[in-house]
Amino acid sequence: MRRPLVAGNWKMNGSREMTETLVSGIGSGLPESDAVDVVVCPPFVYLDLCSAVAGGTPIAMGAQDLDIHEPGAFTGAIAADMLVDIGCE
Repeated sequence: MRRPLVAGNWKMNGSREMTETLVSGIGSGLPESDAVDVVVCPPFVYLDLCSAVAGGTPIAMGAQDLDIHEPGAFTGAIAADMLVDIGCE
């Protein structure tokens, strides 16, 4: 049976400071056990910051937006391999 999954995003809200505070707070508040999987899906502009802050914790990274196209000339679109490249699962 799969472990429970707790995931969250903050839509089009936040700042670098809020993102760092939130993700570090989540990381420090997690139990020692691996009884639950935790995923944060911040706005794209904060994915690198979240990845850095969550490093060394069991927090997984996800994204709020993903385009269905393969990489190419799609202004503003985000391809799956781009998200994997910055640490999203």
